[in-house]
Amino acid sequence: MALKEKQTAALSGELLIPMTAAIGAALSGRTDEQVAEQFDVSLQFAAWRMNASGARKIAQRTRQKRAAGIRR
Repeated sequence: MALKEKQTAALSGELLIPMTAAIGAALSGRTDEQVAEQFDVSLQFAAWRMNASGARKIAQRTRQKRAAGIRR
């Protein structure tokens, strides 16, 4: 994928499902289907955004820190 295409994908992702919203959805345990419905995007796009943004990984690490009693 060319640089311009990557930048365009990142920008469109942020416009349709903002990073903070993606993280919030991941922390809430929402499925890709629920995210797609909430933001009126395709299931494929919702799944891509939730993974490409790192939202699911951030939520997973946040849960691990909370379980271990680590506060930030």
